[in-house]
Amino acid sequence: MEQKEQQWLQRRAGKITSSNLKKLFTGGRRDRTDKERAVIGGNRKTIDVEFGETAISYLYQLQGEKRLGRPMYQRDNYNFEFGRKAEPYAVAYLRANYPNWIVKHCSSDDFPEIIFCKSEAGAWDSPDFYVGLSAVGEIKCPVDRAKFEQLRDMTKDEVRVEYEYQLANHLNCNPTCSKLIYFIYSAQIDDDELDLLDPLDPSRGILFTYDRSEFTDLIDQIEAKVTRVMKFLADVDAGKCKVRDINTWQG
Repeated sequence: MEQKEQQWLQRRAGKITSSNLKKLFTGGRRDRTDKERAVIGGNRKTIDVEFGETAISYLYQLQGEKRLGRPMYQRDNYNFEFGRKAEPYAVAYLRANYPNWIVKHCSSDDFPEIIFCKSEAGAWDSPDFYVGLSAVGEIKCPVDRAKFEQLRDMTKDEVRVEYEYQLANHLNCNPTCSKLIYFIYSAQIDDDELDLLDPLDPSRGILFTYDRSEFTDLIDQIEAKVTRVMKFLADVDAGKCKVRDINTWQG
């Protein structure tokens, strides 16, 4: 692992990041208390809660990283490693197919360190690239060729749904950027000997551009959620409550 990546991972420890934001918006259910059954009535044994098991697990991860002073070890899956290796080719594609753009790759020698920026509430973000001073970008490199074909057939509103919290936080943490560019790149797979298409061929890419106004409501939701979570974790650190108390915490 290169030193820049090590430093970046260390900086991420204990911080709410774009790629994990969706977890905090994952609700769940819990058993109703005897008092709730008495007040509300009915036969329903469970109640909807704002923070489900996925969200609570992520909060424990954040607390563990703060306690240890380092990121939790997570084994990279094949899709993640494939995307990491393909990203420089995706940037080369953008520079070749959009020659009028000034593309800066956020994890390359274009910057002295991997970009890691913060929102007012305390959400953190590492975009993949910038175009000039007005656009921030995200790159996805799906391994599944059928997935790529499916994305080609979707509208920009349909495409954004899967990663909308991550996309919104790019804009949230980069307030000077008025546009978001979501680029999907079909990279060569080493084991696919029949894929002889030039890595820079225009057909390898799908590009969607969004205005900041298209994410305004979601950015507001993110800042509100992160503000609430940061206040809660401060109470956890102060010994006032436990992570598992998030759904009953009054703040």
